[in-house]
Amino acid sequence: MSHVEETETDLAGVQILVVDDDADMRELAEFILTQSGAQLTTAASAAQALVILNQSLPTLIIV
Repeated sequence: MSHVEETETDLAGVQILVVDDDADMRELAEFILTQSGAQLTTAASAAQALVILNQSLPTLIIV
């Protein structure tokens, strides 16, 4: 029997930009990352991501 230890990751204050053309994946990423405290912005395309990046720079970009 194996023992799996769950750990929580605190992403409070981390600004993340998620870029994905699949709406379901963007929603899943948003749900998971905001549950950990991240401030999340999503983009459906590279063009949309560039517009967002012109307004502010995130700590992390997930593509």
